[in-house]
Amino acid sequence: MWEVSKGILLKKIQYADSRYILKVLTPHEGVCAYSIRISSSRKSAVRNLVGQPMACIEMTYYNKATSEIRAIKTIHIDEPFVLIPHDVIRQSIALFMNEMVLQTIKLPVHDRMMYDFLKSSLQLLDTEKLPGLANFPLWFALRLALKLGIGPKKPEHVNENVFDLISGSYMPLSDMPGITLTPQLSQKLRLLMDTDVPPDISMARTERMALMHFMIDYFAFHADFDAHIKSADVLSLVFQ
Repeated sequence: MWEVSKGILLKKIQYADSRYILKVLTPHEGVCAYSIRISSSRKSAVRNLVGQPMACIEMTYYNKATSEIRAIKTIHIDEPFVLIPHDVIRQSIALFMNEMVLQTIKLPVHDRMMYDFLKSSLQLLDTEKLPGLANFPLWFALRLALKLGIGPKKPEHVNENVFDLISGSYMPLSDMPGITLTPQLSQKLRLLMDTDVPPDISMARTERMALMHFMIDYFAFHADFDAHIKSADVLSLVFQ
């Protein structure tokens, strides 16, 4: 039976000369696998489409109940990005988002809220004159952790001024915690938690990258997650 679905392209895997498997986050079925034939021509619209990080697509595919991989008949961009394809900073952030999502969303995930969250985050990233663009990766990682139900928790008392990785919460400095942020970085992390858009918080590059790697370690501890995120190193160079 032929069906139509929107989705966010997460990954492509080549398994023959012109055959690919696409991993796509869909609004109703979570992450699904699709097969597609792609022309080798550089002018191929489909080839250019699947080369875009986290493209928002619409596809027609054959849904066979006995097959885990659906065959795509047609595919096109559902909502074209304006800035992301032409801005190296936004492209690098989209690649980071892509890696984080692939690491944390496992097959199968049936969560419309995750699809809506990811799509709205991409739409925000494509917004012109975004004040907190440099803080977008941290802001996204925090909100993704909250969506996955792994915290982090906000401080409940005024004396809780350091963030602890293991408990995923703030605690007093005097409690001798194990793996924590400094009070200064803990405060900056707290400022990133409450906003609907990335806040324009002033941070040195070293502070931003320290928080980035701390959040990656946080995911590695609290979820089934490989801490080697290649795009984090790219972001370090881009924001230098």
